[in-house]
Amino acid sequence: MSENGAGTAVETGSRETTIRDLVAATRRRRGAALSVFAVVLAVGTWKTMTEERIYVAPVTVRVQQQSQTPMQGVPMSTPDYDFRVDPLVSEQQVIKSKLIATRTAEVAGARLVVVEPQHVLLSTLLGDHPPVVKPEARDADYRLTLTDSTYLIRQGTTRYGPVKYGAPLDAGDISITIPSRPGIKTRDVLLRVAALDGVAQDLQAAIATRVLPQTDIIEIAVYGNDPLRTRDMANDLAQVYADYSREQGLVIAAARSSFIRTALNEQGQQLAQAQDSLRRFQEHHQSSDVSAEATAILTSIYQYDEKRGEMTLEQHVYQQLVGKLEQTDTTDIEMRKLVGTDAVKENRAVADLYQRWFDLERTRQQLMLTRNGKNRDVQAIDSTVAATKSNLKMASGLYLQSLATRIASIDTNIAELRRKAEQFPPLVAQQARLAENVHTMETGYENLLSQYQLSRIGESAETGRVRVIDAAVLPTIPVSPHRKRSVLLAAVIGIALAIAGAALLDRFDDSVQTPDEISDRLRLPLLGSIPRVRHTPAHDAARLVTHVEPQSLVAEAFRSLRTNLAFARAHQDLRTIVVTSAAPGDGKSTIAVNLATTFAQQGQRTLLIDADLRRAVIDRTFDIPRSPGLTEFLVGSHTLEAAARETDVPNLFILPSGHFPPNPSELLGSQAMRAGLEAATKAFDMVLIDSPPVLAVTDASVLSALVDGTIIVVRLGVSAREAVSRSVAQLRVVNGRILGAVLNAVDFRSSAYHGGYGYYYQRFYGNESGDRDKRRGKRRASRVG
Repeated sequence: MSENGAGTAVETGSRETTIRDLVAATRRRRGAALSVFAVVLAVGTWKTMTEERIYVAPVTVRVQQQSQTPMQGVPMSTPDYDFRVDPLVSEQQVIKSKLIATRTAEVAGARLVVVEPQHVLLSTLLGDHPPVVKPEARDADYRLTLTDSTYLIRQGTTRYGPVKYGAPLDAGDISITIPSRPGIKTRDVLLRVAALDGVAQDLQAAIATRVLPQTDIIEIAVYGNDPLRTRDMANDLAQVYADYSREQGLVIAAARSSFIRTALNEQGQQLAQAQDSLRRFQEHHQSSDVSAEATAILTSIYQYDEKRGEMTLEQHVYQQLVGKLEQTDTTDIEMRKLVGTDAVKENRAVADLYQRWFDLERTRQQLMLTRNGKNRDVQAIDSTVAATKSNLKMASGLYLQSLATRIASIDTNIAELRRKAEQFPPLVAQQARLAENVHTMETGYENLLSQYQLSRIGESAETGRVRVIDAAVLPTIPVSPHRKRSVLLAAVIGIALAIAGAALLDRFDDSVQTPDEISDRLRLPLLGSIPRVRHTPAHDAARLVTHVEPQSLVAEAFRSLRTNLAFARAHQDLRTIVVTSAAPGDGKSTIAVNLATTFAQQGQRTLLIDADLRRAVIDRTFDIPRSPGLTEFLVGSHTLEAAARETDVPNLFILPSGHFPPNPSELLGSQAMRAGLEAATKAFDMVLIDSPPVLAVTDASVLSALVDGTIIVVRLGVSAREAVSRSVAQLRVVNGRILGAVLNAVDFRSSAYHGGYGYYYQRFYGNESGDRDKRRGKRRASRVG
């Protein structure tokens, strides 16, 4: 914001640039924008057309994560994986490593390159025959000479060849085969064996890999400018990677076998030591199995205990029998039960005596039933029974003594066995520990032996984890440059630079560019926007557009301006209006002429005064004499009725400037001017005054203090903002009433603000009368002229 001379703030700062502003700036600066766009598009197209073509050859390989079982029925050990590491990502890094690139460069003969001519590809010379470069080849240049039927190579002073096309040529460190005469104009080609490190680094930069989603397949892409060599390089790279993977598998398998073999030998030594310790223990204790002997002793103790129990039972039975024998009646039922036990049955001598006793007792009972109990037979049987009982007592006693002796012997044996058994637990534990150690060593040895056998089998059956799935094919379409996309990108960049350049030029241009600046920056009401009126100084009558072409877009814009002024007149009396501008060339005279015409067309008696007493143009517009005019009227030599001239436009009268006075400002600010304006307002409904520019002279400032209102004409793209701002400030210093601004020379077809309206108005209204109105307008212009 800045303050004018009257203390009124006028906005001169910049506002935020919008897309609409950019579009408007581009349309205004379309010449420069088109130039920038054309240059950028041309440079981008040229660069795309001359840029080296790049081809890509993809090859896919499958990387198996786990080794397959080499033999059916033989289990393989499962490798341990670190789940923090993605194996396929690691494999991609291996593929793009310098080691793989170096090996591929050696296999594919990539060290041999064409130096001159630069546009000749190696495949153009060699076709499908890859070159052979020895690993020990030094960096050197080779001169290849092509004839109609043969070719030869020179390296320094050494010459190799010539040989016929199709035959291989060995040139020391390199060997090539040219199948036929290449289709190139030059006869000499400079070949070079480049450094292996540099070639490997270039190849590394040309390799790209990606894992196909949810698979163990890796796509390897090799980029290059030679389609055939790029294809061969991709296939060689995949094969080198597969061979490297197989080598690593063999190295790992051999290392695993060596490790297992070492561990197997150590385990065998430990097993032999454990077996020796067990054998020495057995020899020392003179037993092959101490635990078996301990078990046998415990079994004997158990058997002795069992046998002693049986003898104790027998002893109890015989003791009862001996007690029964002491009784008078010894043949009761209890006696018979004791005799029926196994203890008596197994002793045949005692069992027979008891059986004999029982028989004698039965015989005696029979005799007692048939004869007198005192007869001789009974007595004999009693005598025999007594003898038998005596023998039983003696036999049972002797047997009891024998049992007691045997029980004592068993007790002695049991005690001895138990004493021996107490010594065996430590020995059994020691033997068990030694035997368990031997068993553990044997198990470990057997496991290692099995792993060693499997490792040897895997080592002999190792074929690699990488298999080529799809080999690379010859690429026919380059991936770079993408000409359509590059040209389109150049066009987009050109558009962007064109818009930016137009906006930059617009930023440095101080002229009023958009209608919004009138209200936003200059703080003036916008009374109307007038389209551009094209005319030349030789045809000043063309300024009278509202009369010549009343149905045109320009005429309609002036009628809109008249309507806006009518609204301003509704609030206060507005009879006299000064039309001025900040600087010459803004079109104030054209605005004044056409605005006066529209007032006259409305039926109002209108007087147009040419107050530009330095550069008058209204007399030429209406083709009338300049004198008598305003100056003659002000000095009193002519009356207003005599000086004012009627025109072909009904109700329109012109007061030309008259002769140019030496002091225009004093004359316009005189009392005579005030009186003249009062007389004009009495004779006419509207009085419009065309004054000089505000900043050029003080005439406009003087007139603005005498009239009801002042209109400032601003030419779009010409009038400087600072000039308009200073003009407004100067008019306000003299207390001139500024009605607003009229925006002149607006191109409705290109303006971002009025383009649509102008197009549709011109489409539906401007051509309404067709060629008939154009011809009528030409006739009117000729009459006015």
